[in-house]
Amino acid sequence: MKSFKAHILLTEAKDRFIKKNRNFSDEQKDEIIKFFSQNRQAEGDVDWNRSAKMTYDDFFEVMSRYKSGRKGNNKSTKMKCPSNLKGLKKGEDYVHLKINNPNYCTYIPLHYEAAKLFNTERVIGTSSRPWCIGDSRTDNEWINHCVNKEEIPVYVVGNDGKWVVMIQSNNDKVEIWDENNRSPRGYIPDFDPYKELLDSKKNKLYNEVRNTIIQNYSFIKNAEISKDVEYYYKGKDLVWVSGTWISGTWEDGNWKDGAWRSGDWQGGVWEKGIWEDGYWHNGYWKSGTWYNGIWYRGTWKDGIWYNGEWKSGIWEGGTWLGGEWKSGTWITGYDKDGNVRTTPPNTW
Repeated sequence: MKSFKAHILLTEAKDRFIKKNRNFSDEQKDEIIKFFSQNRQAEGDVDWNRSAKMTYDDFFEVMSRYKSGRKGNNKSTKMKCPSNLKGLKKGEDYVHLKINNPNYCTYIPLHYEAAKLFNTERVIGTSSRPWCIGDSRTDNEWINHCVNKEEIPVYVVGNDGKWVVMIQSNNDKVEIWDENNRSPRGYIPDFDPYKELLDSKKNKLYNEVRNTIIQNYSFIKNAEISKDVEYYYKGKDLVWVSGTWISGTWEDGNWKDGAWRSGDWQGGVWEKGIWEDGYWHNGYWKSGTWYNGIWYRGTWKDGIWYNGEWKSGIWEGGTWLGGEWKSGTWITGYDKDGNVRTTPPNTW
C-alpha cells in the first residue's frame, strides 16, 4: 500500500503535468485540478501514460461521466421538481423535461423572456447566472443559438448548482455551460447528459420544441390574421396554406394559397392566391391575382394584374389589365384583349 506521503507526491506530480501541458487553457487547467482535488478516486480512470498527448477531451470524458457528488460529497440531494413555476405557464413558456436522475430537475424555456427568468433565482435554482441566451440586455444570443442554430437549451438544476445544456440540432451532441457561462465543455456532478437527455424517445419532443421556439420568434406573431388560417413551419420557413392575412409584415417563407388584404411583403415565394392591397418589396410571384397595391421589386412569373403601381422589377409573363407601369424589365405578357405584348404597358 502506498504511503500517504507517496500519494501526495504523486498528486503533486500530476498537478504539475496539468499546469505545464500546453494543450489546456488556464481555465481548463484550473477546472481539471479542482475536479481531481475533490474526486481523487477518479484519477484511476485517466491513462496518465499518455500524458504528453492528452487533451482536454480526455479529461472531459471522465469529468462528464464520473459519478460524484458536488464539492466532494458522495451523497447527492434528491430534488423535488415543481411542474408549475412561478410567473410562467407550463407548455406555453417552458417544458418540464422528465429524466431518470432523482438528483436534478430539467426545464426547457420556449422563448427569450422565459430564458431571462430561468437565469434568475426567481424561478428555480440557487442564484442569478449570466448565461447569454437569457441576457436581460439583448436577445441576440437567444436568436443565434435557439432560432438560427436550432439548439435547445436545457436548464439543469440540482446539487446546489445550475447549468445549461445545449442540445445540438441533430439531437446527437451536447454542450455544457457552467455557472459562469464559461466553456461549452463543463461537467455536471452525478449527471450524464448523454444518458439523461439524448435518447430516441426525446427526439420527437425536441423537434416539437424547436418548432415552438421558432414560431414564438416568428414575424407572424405581430401580424393580424383571420381565425381560419392554416400554416406550418418547414424548418425556419413559414408555409402559408390558406386563410386571410389582414395586416402586418411578411418577412420570408412560402405562400401556397389564401387572401392577402394589406401589409408589407419583404420576401419569399408566392405560389397562388388573391392579393387585395399592400406593398410588395421583394420576392418571387409564381401565379395568382393582384388587385391593387405597390410593387417595388422582385420577379413576376405569371398571373393576372388588375390595378396598382409597378415601380421596378422583372415581369416574365401573365396578363396586365390596368395600372401604372413606372419602370422595370418586361419580357412578355398579355394585354386586356389577349394580345401578346413584348414591351411594357407604358408603351402601348
